[in-house]
Amino acid sequence: MGGIRVWPPWLNCLRIGSKPLQKLLERPVALVLILFALAYLPFLNSRMIKIHNDQAVYLGQVIEMIERGDWFFQTQFGNPYFHKGPVHYLLVHFGYHLFDLSLAATVYMNVILHLAGALLILRLVQRVKVSAVTELLMPAIYMLSIPLYLYCFVSQMEIELCFIYTLATYFLGSTSQVLSPGRTPTGGRLLFWLVCGFAGLIKSPLHSVFLGLSGLLFWWLDGSLPRQLKDIRFYLAAMAGICFCIIGFLPTVLSDPAGWWDSYIVQQSLSRTGFLDDPPINFILSTFWANLAPWVGPIFVGYIFWAKVLTRFAISRSSLKEIPAGLLTLAKLGLAILIPTVGYFMAFGHFAQWYGVPVVIGVICLTGAAWETQRHGSHDRWYFRTLWPLSGLLFLTVAVVITALYWTVLKEES
Repeated sequence: MGGIRVWPPWLNCLRIGSKPLQKLLERPVALVLILFALAYLPFLNSRMIKIHNDQAVYLGQVIEMIERGDWFFQTQFGNPYFHKGPVHYLLVHFGYHLFDLSLAATVYMNVILHLAGALLILRLVQRVKVSAVTELLMPAIYMLSIPLYLYCFVSQMEIELCFIYTLATYFLGSTSQVLSPGRTPTGGRLLFWLVCGFAGLIKSPLHSVFLGLSGLLFWWLDGSLPRQLKDIRFYLAAMAGICFCIIGFLPTVLSDPAGWWDSYIVQQSLSRTGFLDDPPINFILSTFWANLAPWVGPIFVGYIFWAKVLTRFAISRSSLKEIPAGLLTLAKLGLAILIPTVGYFMAFGHFAQWYGVPVVIGVICLTGAAWETQRHGSHDRWYFRTLWPLSGLLFLTVAVVITALYWTVLKEES
């Protein structure tokens, strides 16, 4: 650690380069699975977190659907009410058949998808060939952030969208010659557009548009967009994604065409207003920082790094050449995922803090690229190396405190 020690002394086992940490990092998949199991499985059927009232609406609708034996006809108090896309309702409906009336029936998909997202991030950074510490840091931020942890135990669409954005990022990265040298982008590009189409079936087709724009922005940043626009397979893949979204909506639309148009299109899409009562600063801080607490230290270091890089680039136009190609591609992925989604919600006044949850993968990519680049350099090394063990200690402290409070309240209620 370059002579820098961590206090208290027993925390030195978490230092970058320490032997205990290195042995753990040699088995990243097993470590991710163990950490996830310890954090999530004990509470799968014993807690429900209230973020806002939408959860009650979704579950009430599913109960009505189950009582009628419907899978696609969404109602509220017996009246047609097509609130969101069909995916969440289908997953919860299926969960009731698996777990009966229990919490697990309403959140099982969140836990499965969140673990899958962490493993996808691990696979993505392995393509970049980063250090063992960064390889673990990125999925750890994703699966052990307290806000995302809370959303996993809420029967809403945020974690589903988180996974879809992560899956789209993974397939988008597979189209890059830097991350997948020697491979044609055709397969990854088709899968990316299909994931874009599926995203619209969760909440709104707007998320399909956001991800589609993210793809175009990444290919432009990557320099491959002009070449792809000359390939007929590019347009066929995009059309496949659009058709996938349309076909996915058909059973819901055909269950009540007039009711679907009135509630989903007119009320939920065309007439929907923004959350102007929420200050935009809350949305910005949540999206770019607080949604990934307690890992705010590494994220803050990442922002400092990119601010310095962009400043030097504006002056000399040469600083980007100092960043390895794989890490620069990772940063481009993060930037491309963030801009369309965040830009839309900022432009139209939708400042609800949970709207920024799906794009956490963009922040994680920027953070991982910054940390790995700094690992090779001499600048900022003291806080780069110190904030890793301190962030780990912060997570452990917060997790212990929250768990202790939870069991105390549970004991009092019982």
